[in-house]
Amino acid sequence: MANNLRQLSHSAEQYYNEFGVSSVTSASLVGTNSSQYVRTFSTVAQESYTATLLSGSPLTASGIAGTRTVTIP
Repeated sequence: MANNLRQLSHSAEQYYNEFGVSSVTSASLVGTNSSQYVRTFSTVAQESYTATLLSGSPLTASGIAGTRTVTIP
């Protein structure tokens, strides 16, 4: 799960720099298309991830095993 958050964070930063924007949806970053930055990853504990990533804002995995939330800067 922490690795999934790191992958999202790094790909979002790359996307912001390439396109000069300050937000991106995780659906734009994760998938099997050649334009996406991260290959589809599996959830570890039925968690869900931040849907819209904003530059300078933390990323969150919530609903971990139905109760926990993890946030990275």
